[in-house]
Amino acid sequence: MKALIDHSSDQEGFRWTALRSITCCLLGGGTQHAATAAALELARAMGARLTALASIDPFQPAEPKQPSFLGYLWQGLRDDLDLGAMRDAARCAIEDFEGQVGRAGVSIAILRVDAAGEWPHFCSSVAGHDLAVLPARVGIDGRWDTLEAEAAARLASGFSVPVLRVSRRPLAVERILLVVDNTPPCRRLARTITELGLWSTASLMILPVGCDRPIVEDIVRAKADHLGRSARQGRVRVLAPLPLDFEAADLIDLASGFQAAVMGHLSHRIGLFDAVRNDVHEVVASVVPMILLPAGQRTRPA
Repeated sequence: MKALIDHSSDQEGFRWTALRSITCCLLGGGTQHAATAAALELARAMGARLTALASIDPFQPAEPKQPSFLGYLWQGLRDDLDLGAMRDAARCAIEDFEGQVGRAGVSIAILRVDAAGEWPHFCSSVAGHDLAVLPARVGIDGRWDTLEAEAAARLASGFSVPVLRVSRRPLAVERILLVVDNTPPCRRLARTITELGLWSTASLMILPVGCDRPIVEDIVRAKADHLGRSARQGRVRVLAPLPLDFEAADLIDLASGFQAAVMGHLSHRIGLFDAVRNDVHEVVASVVPMILLPAGQRTRPA
């Protein structure tokens, strides 16, 4: 499915993309209701078409199909998928979606993936939309999962669709935290939020991570310039840099005042030092209700 995208530019050459197509992934779990509500609210506010996607058809039980070769390559594909529980989770998610959509007034379609548990098959169904909305801490099978393994993190890191990961739905988004480190996804943070046109009236605070990294200063400067040329002019501020050895309690106090965050990762630990110290992405993801993740570089399952 080709995304319906309109491109425009202002007098200074700033380019944005209208959000026209949203997919709400119906995986189930404790955060699914909030994710569905957020997707419906966004679709209504942006005038976007909404597609609900279930990871399995819960109303037609069948023997699981043989995974494709690409499915075997997906390292997160587990052999212990509980298809019965997966169907139950999808059924509850679909019923909740249908219950909420009566109040939404948006154009919708519901798709059900037949290849149970095949991650590439699921991702190919998401491809082509402008934004995917997923519940937080939920895997492809609807069960609780770790930050780095949850469906939202895997979809954002490997495929060309930005992801909005929802743990709860705030009443309004008035303050956004943009977390900047020196990893490649961080270079796409400002462009992701501005091109989608999300929360355009909210104030945005840029949090640099790493006081001793000149490259972070350069990225932050570019982000502030990019955002300053958008509709957020006058509502963008750069916060004091966060040291790498920060205290989690201090960051929790800071992040708790935001309703949304834009980050390159949900978790990013490499090397010995990262293994023993707090991860800024994990702390923010545990506090902020909605996390926007930029699209990955790959457009096809790998």
